[in-house]
Amino acid sequence: LYRHNYMIGVDERLRFVGVDEGEQAIRALIARHPELRGSENEAQMDAVYRAEALRVIASNLGEYLEIFAYRFLPLWFNVGIMEAGGATTGPLEILMMLQQLAILLLAVRGLRGVWPRVWPMAAALIVVSLSYMAVNGQMRFIIPMMPLAVSLAAATLLRLAQKLAPAPLSNSASP
Repeated sequence: LYRHNYMIGVDERLRFVGVDEGEQAIRALIARHPELRGSENEAQMDAVYRAEALRVIASNLGEYLEIFAYRFLPLWFNVGIMEAGGATTGPLEILMMLQQLAILLLAVRGLRGVWPRVWPMAAALIVVSLSYMAVNGQMRFIIPMMPLAVSLAAATLLRLAQKLAPAPLSNSASP
């Protein structure tokens, strides 16, 4: 929570925080807390990180909401993840982003007319997405939900195929 929200209050906050940057932020946080002796366990350190993150978020709620909304991009499309690791987004990653976009658009379209039957699937996608967007958006976290998105997208494609399919021939003209 701290690693992905420490940058609230700086100009370039709409980005994914990579491992190296996150580690530097955590070291700086620890240096600001002289009461930490280095013998704290994981739960104690988590309490320190969480308290600091919630303080930063509460003091800049509007900026946090901007970051929250931005995290949709890394969560569903991995935007900025490669760059945070020191690499560049290549053609394969762009193709993957386009595939994700197609699945997402088809899934949203798949809700039309069937919402009463599929709302649990849509609700699961929304709740999981919002939960990750609150803390850290990265496409690998949405992978367990992709069968739901693909199912909704497939329903859209099936309805489209049924509309485009030629009408069946009648047997009344048989010889």
